[in-house]
Amino acid sequence: MRMSSSHLFTTSSTIVKKIILTALCIIFSFVLIGSLFAQSEQSIRDQLERRIQLLRTRTSSDHRKPSVNHILDFEGSTIMQDGQWQNNPSVSINRKNPALIAVGANDDLQDQIGIPIYRSDDGGRSWTTFRVPRIFHWDPIENPTIVSDNAGKFYYMYSAYNFSTSQMALFAASSLDGIHWAYRKPITDTATAVPGGYEYRGAMTVDNNSASPYYGRIYVVWMHLDTTAEHTEARLSWSDDQAKSWSTPIALPRDQGCVALQIHTANHGEVCISYSTFGISAGTHYLLVSKDGCATFEKHSIGSYFHYPRNKDQEEVLKGDNGFPAVPSVALSIEGQVIHAVYGTWMDSSAALFYRSSNDLGAHWSDSIPVGTPTSFSSDRFYPYLSTDESKHETSIIYYSSELDTANRETTVFRSVATENRPGLPAPVTNDVLFDPLQCSANLQTSIGDYIGSDAYNGIFAAAWTMLHGGVIVIYPGMEGMSDVLIYVRSPQSSVGMPVKINADRLWLSELFPNPSPGNSTLINYTIPNATSVVLRLFDECGRCLRTYLNCSKDAGSYTLALDLSGYSSGKYFLRLETEGGVIEKKIELVH
Repeated sequence: MRMSSSHLFTTSSTIVKKIILTALCIIFSFVLIGSLFAQSEQSIRDQLERRIQLLRTRTSSDHRKPSVNHILDFEGSTIMQDGQWQNNPSVSINRKNPALIAVGANDDLQDQIGIPIYRSDDGGRSWTTFRVPRIFHWDPIENPTIVSDNAGKFYYMYSAYNFSTSQMALFAASSLDGIHWAYRKPITDTATAVPGGYEYRGAMTVDNNSASPYYGRIYVVWMHLDTTAEHTEARLSWSDDQAKSWSTPIALPRDQGCVALQIHTANHGEVCISYSTFGISAGTHYLLVSKDGCATFEKHSIGSYFHYPRNKDQEEVLKGDNGFPAVPSVALSIEGQVIHAVYGTWMDSSAALFYRSSNDLGAHWSDSIPVGTPTSFSSDRFYPYLSTDESKHETSIIYYSSELDTANRETTVFRSVATENRPGLPAPVTNDVLFDPLQCSANLQTSIGDYIGSDAYNGIFAAAWTMLHGGVIVIYPGMEGMSDVLIYVRSPQSSVGMPVKINADRLWLSELFPNPSPGNSTLINYTIPNATSVVLRLFDECGRCLRTYLNCSKDAGSYTLALDLSGYSSGKYFLRLETEGGVIEKKIELVH
């Protein structure tokens, strides 16, 4: 049958219209993806710019004053001195002397320049603070990461900023004792650093596998944000001489919106890098694996995810439109040739975490297992970190969760333990609540830091995280609050560990552990920044004093105390710590 010319024209026009419409849809999709990606990069850039501006103000000669414990006001930003804002902790157990533990963290000090090192040589019972000093015009400012090799040497990586040239670079230092730091060498080329560019969000590992052809090699992976080219990319470098020199950085296979980098090594020198990507409504958690010394990489999918809700600025947030910024992220740990992974996603009305493992370095994965105790209400689980103790075949998953609060406002750190029930497929077991609930205000944008750090070795587990005191001060718009880094250490010598605030710069009282308390006793931990008189008393709901536990003088430091609660009926009580420098009160709930 022959078509008329008019019918053929009409049909052709319809086809052309469909082609044009399809092309427009494709173009619109790319524009939208690019827009969201640009907004994500712009958000990162804005956060870094605000932090650098804050540090620029605080490092000017007019404000370099002696350290005092009070609040100063600079150009509308209220700043608490002596480590008032701490976050993004990283922890490492020394591989030669496990009683030596080191923690690195962002710590905004008014009068000091340098990234801090918190060090314990008694298995976490007491802590001292040291600082890696500045190098010429390069001020350490961001995202420290610390690891240890089998010889007992610590390696510490951090971002540094040159306020004279507006350049950012990565540096690394090494130490045998966590006190004296050498080889504070740039990983990235400081001479060619792009003004206005950023080197940030790095991760580090040491190949401690004696069977590896690259045994002892130190790997570093980080994000490079080039403001002139308007894109981000992941970069990798390594050192074969204990951080004295570094290879020329290489760009990793690039995905749109690559974030949340982690790096680990397997038994035979394989390098495994995990990261997450951006998208319109969903993204993917990926794994890069190199089996030839980083000459080539295989790419595997760990799992897909849906984004957390976005606010008016297209930033992903939890706990409502004015909640704290957060993104679904992925974490890895490797035991021999087995990869353990936990990744985040948005499900229905809450943030969820899933665990899975792979026996063949990411080519195939076990079924996903939900992390955390199921709840009948919406609760968020996010920002996971993994560490594996190969001596116990035990993988610890540490993460933030609100599964104890039916209102979904208080966030607590949990530890889930995956023990080996058959090769390559551990199963999560009972959660272990670690610290004070973090109250998330509905009308205050807060941040708890987007990293939790942990390490496990030779029967010792150590974890460090951020606890926020929301609404106390304003650092800069969008970053309100005051935060501490807490450390928790569990070892064969300490069957029950209590979290400790590792920089004792102000008064602190922990939540009761356990709380609610089912028995007649509970544990608390408290920190006092200066020698003072201390009174610790128990009150009922009507404000009547029932018992005085302490009425004495104490030196500055952190203390643990067992409270006898025998003789009191089920109900709510209040514990009040009174010192010359302030008063703190905590709620206790007894359940018999």
